[in-house]
Amino acid sequence: MKFMALSGVAVALLCSITLFAATEAEPAPKYIKVYNIVDLAVYRTDSKDTNFAPEVLIKYLEASVDPESWKHGGVIKSLKEKKSLAIAQNERNHAAIAAAIDALRPVVPGEAKETRGN
Repeated sequence: MKFMALSGVAVALLCSITLFAATEAEPAPKYIKVYNIVDLAVYRTDSKDTNFAPEVLIKYLEASVDPESWKHGGVIKSLKEKKSLAIAQNERNHAAIAAAIDALRPVVPGEAKETRGN
């Protein structure tokens, strides 16, 4: 009887340790979301023309939104022709990215500010 009780305790401990290790090792799933940033000041002007240049915004997002996550699969890709950013991140970080981008949007007097991260 003691053997069965000890075996049950050992199995329970082993299962809980395995479950704990599995949840710690699995990163949050990442998905791609495209953010239209045409209305943000992410342009560079030279003597001839104005070009889409979101490099500073990309560095800001990587530094301010969970910096470690960018080393583990988070990616930002500039879509120059669409004046957008394609970002691979987890759900929690996408919420922080949308909030950071929306905070940079110009406010038009008399208009309600809306979220545009889609």
